[in-house]
Amino acid sequence: MSITMDSSPHPIDITVGSRIVSLRLAKRMTQTDLANSIGVSFQQVQKYERGSNRVSASRLWRISEALNVPMTYFFDGVTTDAGAPREERPMTPWARELMVLEKNLPASARKLVLNMARQLAERETAASGV
Repeated sequence: MSITMDSSPHPIDITVGSRIVSLRLAKRMTQTDLANSIGVSFQQVQKYERGSNRVSASRLWRISEALNVPMTYFFDGVTTDAGAPREERPMTPWARELMVLEKNLPASARKLVLNMARQLAERETAASGV
């Protein structure tokens, strides 16, 4: 019996990382700010956020303290299907930042940004022939 090792991040590590970065951006913290408050380098925070490095329980506790949320925040709503964690597709960093900025925009500006994004997506779709 051979054991194969998959080098890709586990879905739960990606989910936890996605929640770390979303919350960090919402609190207007840089990776360096978070790194300094939990005692690691900003490169390590990047790896946590991508899910390429797993966050230990003690480190997750420090992160939850630094971001002022309970540890359960990182797992709320995650369900399993045949043993694999399932959640919506993780957002890209720019989408997370846009979501954070959206709260501070007036409704008219939100409509303009949404219309611009739609037009750019339509233009890209037309150009690629999809």
